[in-house]
Amino acid sequence: MTDYLFSTPWWLPTLLLLGGAVAFFMGNNRRNIPQRTAGVAAALLAVALAFVSYYVDTPVETAVKQSKAFVAAFRDKDWTTFENLLDRKASLSASGIPLALYSNRDQLLAAAQTAQKRFEFTTLRVLSADAHRIDTVIPVDVTVYSEQAATMGRPMTSQWEFEWQDFGQGYKLLRVTALKIAEQSPDRLRREFPAP
Repeated sequence: MTDYLFSTPWWLPTLLLLGGAVAFFMGNNRRNIPQRTAGVAAALLAVALAFVSYYVDTPVETAVKQSKAFVAAFRDKDWTTFENLLDRKASLSASGIPLALYSNRDQLLAAAQTAQKRFEFTTLRVLSADAHRIDTVIPVDVTVYSEQAATMGRPMTSQWEFEWQDFGQGYKLLRVTALKIAEQSPDRLRREFPAP
């Protein structure tokens, strides 16, 4: 039910607004005050739903926004924001590699700074971000487009999973998983990440 309040599908307020307008005009033509009042109430409800849906973020919407902010912080070398989005027990792993490559926030931050210097990212943007909620955890699958000086500006896409966890003080990034970077094998992928 809260999804319809805070993440209202576009068609719901549209139908309410159209239904309210029809009820208002029909009631006004017939001088039927209850019908006219119901039309105004439906139109006001449609406006209220659209307003609440636009200005109040659901936890899933928050996780998607924070995922985009995390990528932007890496791109802009905004290490304060990058660190603030991470939980202190944050880890990074890669698909096909059984153990975590970095097992805390400090290691992940240091590796991100090293990677930024090593590859010199010139462009980095989120192409897509899909999220769903499982209790207090929100996994967000992110596809990132990048260009870096290390590949002479050749564009590359990568796929990541960001797992956000609510610890009672808002959502923090607990796990980062590199699902796919270009077409690299797990062994090659492991060598691309700086040593902790």
